[in-house]
This record gives sequence, C-alpha cells and structure tokens, in this order.
Amino acid sequence: MKLQSTSGQATSSVVIAMVGKTTDFLATNGLSMPLQYVIMCYFSSSVAYVNGIQVAWYYGNDFLPEEAKPKASDKFAESLRSASSNSDKKKDRNFSNSGHSDSENTVVKYIRVVGMGLLSLGMVGCVVGFCLNLGSWYGLFAPVGIATVLISAKLYILKFSSQSFSLNTM
Repeated sequence: MKLQSTSGQATSSVVIAMVGKTTDFLATNGLSMPLQYVIMCYFSSSVAYVNGIQVAWYYGNDFLPEEAKPKASDKFAESLRSASSNSDKKKDRNFSNSGHSDSENTVVKYIRVVGMGLLSLGMVGCVVGFCLNLGSWYGLFAPVGIATVLISAKLYILKFSSQSFSLNTM
C-alpha cells in the first residue's frame, strides 16, 4: 500500500460499500429507529462516501511522495525499490506510447470531478436526512466530527511523511 494512492483498495469493493451504505441510510431514515442507530448509520455512510471520494481523487495517480533514502544495511529493500522503479519506468513508457491523448485525460478528469461532486452531494443529502430524522438542526454539527478526523489524519501524515516506514528484517 502507498500513501496518497488507492493501491490497497479494490474499487469495486468501494462502490459496493457506497451503494450498500446508501440503501442502509435510506432505510434507516425511512423507518422510526432509535437515535443511536441513526447516528451509527450516518457516520458509517459518511465514511463510505469519504472513501469513495478518496478513490475518485487518487484513482490512477501513479505519483508517490519522495521517500527517505534507505539505510546502507537495508539492501533487500533497496533492490525491491529499484526493481519497482524500473517496472514503473517501463509502464510510463508504455503508457506514453499507447496513444492516450490529452482529450482522453481531460475526459477522465471530468468524470473524476463529476463523480466527486455527486458523492459530495450524497454526503450533503446524508446531513439533511440526519437533521430531519433528529428533528433538530444540531445535526449540522455532525460533519465537524468527520472533518476533524480527516484533518487530524492529514496533519499526522504530513508530520511523519519524512520518516521511513520500511520494515526491518533483523
């Protein structure tokens, strides 16, 4: 798995989770349910949408943040990195020679932006449904908790991104 990529996630699994959580949220808000179930459903649905937005944002991005230089004693990891970078260079050459035009890249970017917009609209719908189910506008504060967690995670990654997360086999 790589930071700032979707290499560890199956896109179809994320789509299934979003569809499932959407139907779950609609069912929960269509029924008279205890408050704790409504709250759990809101947050799990929101996490599924955030994950979908993340996949839409990073899908197809092959960039990696610059990693720290490996230690001299870590020759195995260095050989893996060099083999990986050689295969990435071959992929880049194959991709650049495969005939993909700028118009195709523009279409992909457009689809990505539209998808993220639809998912964001779905999250707004979850907040509105949550507020209506609560019968109070205090539900508008629910996205603050999600935003706090996302911002905290991003700050954590930024703080520790200069450190190497490689495994030592000694």
